[in-house]
Amino acid sequence: MTESFDNIFTPQVANEARQALKQFLTPPKPALSESERVHLAQATSFAIPFGSIELKAFRWGTTGATILLVHGWGSYGLQLNEFIDPLLAAGYQVLAFDAPAHGSTLGEQSNGFEIARAIETVAQYYATSNPDSTPIEGVVAHSLGAASTSLALSKGMKARKVVYLGAMCSLANAMTLFAKRARLSTEVVTALGHLFEAQFGQDVWHRLDIDRTARNLSIPAILFHDRRDREVAFEESLHVSQIWETARLIETSGLGHRRILRDESVIAQTVDFLSTPI
Repeated sequence: MTESFDNIFTPQVANEARQALKQFLTPPKPALSESERVHLAQATSFAIPFGSIELKAFRWGTTGATILLVHGWGSYGLQLNEFIDPLLAAGYQVLAFDAPAHGSTLGEQSNGFEIARAIETVAQYYATSNPDSTPIEGVVAHSLGAASTSLALSKGMKARKVVYLGAMCSLANAMTLFAKRARLSTEVVTALGHLFEAQFGQDVWHRLDIDRTARNLSIPAILFHDRRDREVAFEESLHVSQIWETARLIETSGLGHRRILRDESVIAQTVDFLSTPI
């Protein structure tokens, strides 16, 4: 594949595409905020084996059903820290983790497929360490974490309810936005697609798509998405709600892609949804 790739594209285009792929797969590592540091100090921290590395994980509370928090791209398990205290007050335990190459988990690059495997690994760890073997009560996931959660659920991961925030559902859309922001030429975008397919398979563009991952899901779900989200278009969650028959879309305004994670109304509705019997 490498030889044909180098034969198809000029050296400059090939080099720019390789640099773009590296950038696309390398998550930024922002620092923890003060409130996130407070919650980290209150957590029980532990490690979950994941291939050659360990996923750094965190738990709050010791009784009640468990809610799993799944962060988005370029973030960390504490990203959803504003949900922790309300969930604890509602009687839940809270579980979070840093995905590969995110937060305190080792690695330089990752992707949505690897994050889905990490989610499955955390869920399996929970199942084997939980005496009564009940499934995770709920998952609250942001952005790419939502797409990876859908993939994990489609492969058999168990959860009773799901809440998505600014959900991504299309790898192709994410690539298009990345290319636009990086100001990649048409030739480099084409070359980048070749490299992506070489690394992940020709079906890479469909494996994360909600059309495939959620079509057969019957888990109750709510989707919060801001109409003016500039990182993941509102239409992505709209599409999720159309494919996922038991999902309900709640539109917000003025919260963008990240302030939605701190909005009191969104958090209260999430806790109410998770607490209401099925």
